[in-house]
Amino acid sequence: MQTATRAEPQVVTIPRNALGSVHTSRPRPSTPRHSANPEEPPETGAELEPAAPTVLSPVVRPEETEAPARPVPAVPPIAMLDSEAALAQERERGRARRARVIAGVLEWIGSAIAVLLVVHAVLVIGGANPHNTVAHLTGVLAPPLTALVDDLFQPADPALGLVLNSGSAAVLWLLAGTMLGRLVRKVAT
Repeated sequence: MQTATRAEPQVVTIPRNALGSVHTSRPRPSTPRHSANPEEPPETGAELEPAAPTVLSPVVRPEETEAPARPVPAVPPIAMLDSEAALAQERERGRARRARVIAGVLEWIGSAIAVLLVVHAVLVIGGANPHNTVAHLTGVLAPPLTALVDDLFQPADPALGLVLNSGSAAVLWLLAGTMLGRLVRKVAT
């Protein structure tokens, strides 16, 4: 079985005149050419006429000169869709936007509660004045938020028990906020 081989282009040297151009002759077109002057008859025939001087240039491949093609969008813009499809697409975008906002709020709430519990533990361990506004506020808000793990750790030192219980509650609130946020995003998509 024979296989076709692609021939490599050959370099041909063409003699040039003193100006660096090549003079060639080519046949005139066989179709009549009309001149701008109506009194002159149209030219016909296949006489030879000298061609304009031509300068040979190197071969340029199209992929080297063309700009890269712009990617075609996968989804046409809303204006190109019919009104029912546009409304459905807009509803989907609105639902995804609301889900992102709700998920962000849930994650923020979980993070804020975790920070509050860590601040409360630091203030109690550090011996902060319980009559101070910040210490009082964290002291009032922290116990209901640590109710699930309030007696999880019971070491001999009560300060260590507070750090362990508040720390585990902070971790649980961080995990709960993150997991609820991801769940809302997943359900919306």
